[in-house]
Amino acid sequence: MKIKELMIRKSSSTLNVCWELSEGEQSSYELFLLKGGSVAERIKSSDKSMRCSLKTLIEPMKEYALLLTVRSGELLSTARAGFFSGKDGELCRSVAY
Repeated sequence: MKIKELMIRKSSSTLNVCWELSEGEQSSYELFLLKGGSVAERIKSSDKSMRCSLKTLIEPMKEYALLLTVRSGELLSTARAGFFSGKDGELCRSVAY
């Protein structure tokens, strides 16, 4: 099992995150929103849905990172994506690494 794609979309009040697996089925996930190296929000769920919404307000002109860990039985897969919020709060870049 491997996280194939991690996608980030911003609405007016939430940050929507979804992902795809290359194969297999997840049994749980843990998602961290990092701001300046600190955890701004954390979601841990045994939900099999491959999407969630973060309620943390995204501040303009700040850098953020998402760290996602997905579990399927004993297997783990982790993905990380960084993004920058522009002066109007829009996402200026989203880079997986």
